[in-house]
Amino acid sequence: MRLKSPLVIQYEITQKCNQLCGHCYNEWNYMPIDKNYVDSILIADKIAEAEVFHVIFTGGEPLMRFADMARSVPVLEEGNVSFSLNSNLTLLNESKADFLKDHNFKNILTSLTHFNEDDHNRYVRNPNAYANFLRGINLILDRGIPLSVNMVVTSENYESVYDTGIFIQSLGINSFNASRFIPASASHLNMAPSRVHIKSMLEQLLLLEKGGFIVGTLNPIPSCFGGGRYLSVSKGRSCSAGSSSAAISPSGDFRLCQHFYDSVGNVADSSIEDLWKISASWRDSYPIKKCLDCGELDSCGGGCRQSQFIITGDLGSTDSLFSGSIGKGVKANFGHNINKNDEIYFVNGLRRRRETEGGIYFRSLQNFVYVNDAFYDLIPLLYNKPFTIKELPTNSNQDLEKLINVFSLLHHKGIIKIRR
Repeated sequence: MRLKSPLVIQYEITQKCNQLCGHCYNEWNYMPIDKNYVDSILIADKIAEAEVFHVIFTGGEPLMRFADMARSVPVLEEGNVSFSLNSNLTLLNESKADFLKDHNFKNILTSLTHFNEDDHNRYVRNPNAYANFLRGINLILDRGIPLSVNMVVTSENYESVYDTGIFIQSLGINSFNASRFIPASASHLNMAPSRVHIKSMLEQLLLLEKGGFIVGTLNPIPSCFGGGRYLSVSKGRSCSAGSSSAAISPSGDFRLCQHFYDSVGNVADSSIEDLWKISASWRDSYPIKKCLDCGELDSCGGGCRQSQFIITGDLGSTDSLFSGSIGKGVKANFGHNINKNDEIYFVNGLRRRRETEGGIYFRSLQNFVYVNDAFYDLIPLLYNKPFTIKELPTNSNQDLEKLINVFSLLHHKGIIKIRR
C-alpha cells in the first residue's frame, strides 16, 4: 500500500555546523552560510498541508539557524505536526532550552562519539565540544525534556560502545543508541565498520541491555545478521526511505533519504504529495534480489541500501551484513499475542490519517500501523475505555482470528496496551 505522503520528514534546516565530524554524511556540505535556502515557514506550510505526522529538525547543526526553526514551529503546531530535534547541543543556552520545553519537542537526539573527552573532541574536530555537550545535556535534563544519545560507530571507536553507554547512564540518561556508520562517499570507506566491528557493537549493546539500560540502533540491521540474536536491540528498524519517510534540504530539495543526494524536485515548486508520487517507483526499481523471499523483509527492509551503494553503485545490492534469507512464510513474532479475554485500551496521543484505502494510526516512525476502512472507522469508537476482543461484533471464528491478529499487531506496535 502506497502512502499519499510521508509520515515523517527530516528537515535539514541548515548546512552550517560548529563541528566537523569525519563520520557525518553531510561533511562536505558544511558552509559558513546557507546558500539559497527556502523560507522555513514555507516548508512548514507544505509539510502541514501534506498531513505529515512528524518533523525531525536536523542539519548541519540546527541550533545555528535557531530563529528560523522557531518561526516554523507555530505553523507545525497549527497543522497538528509534532517535532523533535537532532542536535549536538553545544550551542544550547537557557532561553533556547526553555523554547524546546515550552513548545513540547517530543525528543532530543544528541550524539557522543566516545566517553573520553580527548577522543570525542578529536573525532568532531572541536576542542570544546565535550564540555559544551555536557552543559547542553544538563540544560535538557533540568527541564525534563525526553533525551536520547546516539554513538556513531566506526572502525576507530567500535570497542568503546559499552563504556560510552555506561558513561551516558551515569549522566542520568536512560536511552542509548549505537549506530553503524554509513559511508557517504568513497573517501569514507576506511571508517566503515566491518562485520566483526558491528557484531562487537551489537554484543556490547546486549550487555548494556542486560543491565537494564534502554538501548537500540538507529540504522537498519538485516534481521538475518547473527541469526536473530540482535533483534532486541535492532528492534526491527527498517529502511524507511521512500516508503514512509523523506528528507528536505535547506534549499527545499526533496530526497527519499538524508543519505542520498539525488533530489526528485523542490518543495518551493511542487507539493510534497506530488513529489512523493514521482518517487513512488523508486523502491520497486531497486529490489534487493537476495532478500525477496525472506519472511523478515518487511521488518528490516534488507538493511541499508546506501551502505553498499557507495561500494557497488547499485541501490539493489545486498547489505554487507546479509547472512542468508530466513525464507518465505515466516511470520513475524509479535511477542505476546492478544487473547480475546485480555482487557486492552488505546494509548493516548494517537493521530490518524485517511489514505486512498483505509488509513494510518500513528504514534511514532517505528510505531504506526495501516488498517482497512472498517478498522479505521471502528478504532475511534474504542477510545477512552478498556475493552476485550470478544466484545466486538464478529460473524465467524475466522473473523475472531483476524481480530486477534490485528490487535496483536497493534500491541506489538505500541498502539494498544493490556490493562494489568
